Amino acid sequence: MTTEEPTGDYFETYTGKYFYFSDPRAEMVCLPDIAHALAHQCRFNGHTKRFYSVAEHSVLVSHYVPLHRAAEGLFHDAAEAYYSDVPRPLKRALWVAKDPTTVGETRMHRFGDYESVLLKIIFDKFGLKWPEPKEVKRIDNELLVAEYMTFINEDLPPGLVGIPTLELTDHALVGHLPSVAKQMFLDRVEELGIGM
Repeated sequence: MTTEEPTGDYFETYTGKYFYFSDPRAEMVCLPDIAHALAHQCRFNGHTKRFYSVAEHSVLVSHYVPLHRAAEGLFHDAAEAYYSDVPRPLKRALWVAKDPTTVGETRMHRFGDYESVLLKIIFDKFGLKWPEPKEVKRIDNELLVAEYMTFINEDLPPGLVGIPTLELTDHALVGHLPSVAKQMFLDRVEELGIGM
């Protein structure tokens, strides 16, 4: 853990913390900020038939992965509370001009790598298994197909063709209001005993 003051651009979070984009640290992240921000971000960059939050998506992932991976499923998109929910095609194309693991570097790095640094910080802070388990990635992808077909249309883009659609059983795609999705997320945190 570095003792130097954080550097670079920052924003103020819902709870009043300062989050430095290029110098993320564990003390900058907290559960209320994660739950609030994810509940207010719409999946698919907002191009949906109705509002559907990253928080609701995360809760669903946590219910469909094996129980011993539910906490990782719930937090798999937690970095998006700080770096936003960037659609996959754009995420693959985005580069940033700073190494997220060192101060002062100016080389180009993929946004996904940058996001991974923050996600690892969050996983470590809440005692979750890193790297993100394969079961979580699989369910995330299968749920993505179901979400696309529900909230956008049934003609899948090339990147999703061939991925199985998650068969939804006990928990369905609804599109809850942010206040409801936020409470769902916080209730699931409590139910799983994360950070306690």
